[in-house]
Amino acid sequence: MPNVLFIQTDWLEHLGVLYLSAYLKSQGIKTDIIISRSPKRIIKAVEEQKPKLLAVSLSSAGHSWILNLLEKVKAKTNVPVVAGGPHPTFFPEVLAHPSLDFIIRGEGEESLYLLVLALAGKVNFDEIAGLGYKTPEIKINPLGDLLQNLDDLPFPDRLLYFKYPYYRRLGMRRVISARGCPFSCRYCYNAQLRKLYAGKGKYLRQRSVENIIAELNQLKPYAKAINFVDDSFGINKDFREEFLQRYAREIRLPFIVNLRPELVDERFASLLSNAGCWCAQIGIETADEKMREGTLGRK
Repeated sequence: MPNVLFIQTDWLEHLGVLYLSAYLKSQGIKTDIIISRSPKRIIKAVEEQKPKLLAVSLSSAGHSWILNLLEKVKAKTNVPVVAGGPHPTFFPEVLAHPSLDFIIRGEGEESLYLLVLALAGKVNFDEIAGLGYKTPEIKINPLGDLLQNLDDLPFPDRLLYFKYPYYRRLGMRRVISARGCPFSCRYCYNAQLRKLYAGKGKYLRQRSVENIIAELNQLKPYAKAINFVDDSFGINKDFREEFLQRYAREIRLPFIVNLRPELVDERFASLLSNAGCWCAQIGIETADEKMREGTLGRK
């Protein structure tokens, strides 16, 4: 019987969900996941597993469809629902939707854990950073400080997905080496999220080389390639120098990265190539300098 049942409607490997599950399990909270777009299947899973809380991530692009799905589930199960992700973070008014009982804004590992405790009567809702709740009027708590040492987080709970054969066969595994981005592209969430967290700790945070290598060594038995999903990989020169040399010696799996073109010099490109990088994804939004800098905020 899980305390928290995650609901997912696509077949991507979502690191956010895996980090949340790992943190909850590190605190003794049981978790599970149901991946389906069928209200009947989700309702059946909820009735069989009897979780204390349903958790879902909402992006702005697909939030309306998922909220309608949740409304059908809620009508049959009446289990509390919490939504996190980009949409509740930037549009907390979504909590007014009848399918939602709570939202969590921003990074949510500790807040989700505290919400589980609050549902058990062990802490108060108004003590939980970034939590939105109904009393019945809507209350939105301020964001808390950003976690500064990412090495304190447990590795993503990859086993959460392994009940599904698709994920056991998945060859490319997602890894993130840092959180945050120092740039202010106007089409990206990072600039606005950085504003929300102003004064609450350093926004761009880098995991240690040792910590990432340890996670990658755990992935080697069943990963054929690695997708580093950092918004811009290797911003810190000292990090990329040490990490890519160790990756070449110890991991040796092909990998892909996201890069800012102005950060790539001959040394960086050589390190990537020698370590096994076979694809560097670089956004070329426009060749018009005025539009790029003035409209899109890419300088």
